[in-house]
Amino acid sequence: EGDLKGDYLPLAGSESYAAKKGGMSAEEEEVLRHEHFLFQEPDSTLLISGAMHRDWPDARGIFHNVDKNALVWLNEEDHMRIISMEMGANLKRVFARFVDLTNAVEKVVIAEGSSFAHSEHLGYILTCPSNLGTGLRASMMVSLPNVGLRPDFVDLCSKHRLQPRGSGGVDSAFDGTFDISNSDRVGKSEVELVNLMIRGVA
Repeated sequence: EGDLKGDYLPLAGSESYAAKKGGMSAEEEEVLRHEHFLFQEPDSTLLISGAMHRDWPDARGIFHNVDKNALVWLNEEDHMRIISMEMGANLKRVFARFVDLTNAVEKVVIAEGSSFAHSEHLGYILTCPSNLGTGLRASMMVSLPNVGLRPDFVDLCSKHRLQPRGSGGVDSAFDGTFDISNSDRVGKSEVELVNLMIRGVA
C-alpha cells in the first residue's frame, strides 16, 4: 500500500506462479535488466557449479513498486533480496524506505508461518558468508575517474571500512564509476552502517 504499492513479476518462462503463468514477457524482462532493476541469469562457472541455475527461471522474479525505488528479488543468489534505491545522496530517505519495505515483507513471511533466518551468534543468515551479520549492504554508485586510478585505491577504501566494486557488480572491471559499499557486516547493526555511510557523504 502507499509508496510501496506495486506488483510481482515472475521471470519470462516461469511456470511456478499460478497467477501469472509464463511470467513477464521477454521484452519486459530485458527492459528491467537494461534499467539495472533485474538480475541476470547466472553464467559463471562459480555460480553454475553451485547449481544456482537449477530450474531457471521457475520460482524467480521481482516485485517493484510504481516508482521502482522499492524492489524485492526472489531466488537470485539469496532466497530474497530487499532493495531500496534512488538517485542522489539522501541516504536517510533510502534507509527509511528500506525499513518500511523490510517490515512489510517480514509481516507477509510471518503470516505464511516462517521468518527471516537469524542466529543470535551470527546475525542474519544469507547465502554468501560475507553477508552474515546485518545482511545489509548499503552502497552508492559514484564516479571517481581520477582517484579510482590510484594504485592504492582499494587500500584507501579499506582504510575507511568501504569496499569498491566495478559498476557492473562483483568481479566487474573498474571503469571510473564505482559501487562503494560497507565492508563491515558481522557484529554491526544496520543503523551503525547507515550512519557510517551518511558521515561518508556528509
